[in-house]
Amino acid sequence: MTVKEINTVKETLIDGLMSIYHSRLSYTESNSKTKADLEEKVETK
Repeated sequence: MTVKEINTVKETLIDGLMSIYHSRLSYTESNSKTKADLEEKVETK
């Protein structure tokens, strides 16, 4: 194997792993509900 081929394999593996272990997107609606819930809890204390 050449260094170029090793780098190609490395990049392919990295891309594959990054696609598997991607982070989830946070949705505005769920975040606003969570923030409102937290604010409500803080106000009641």
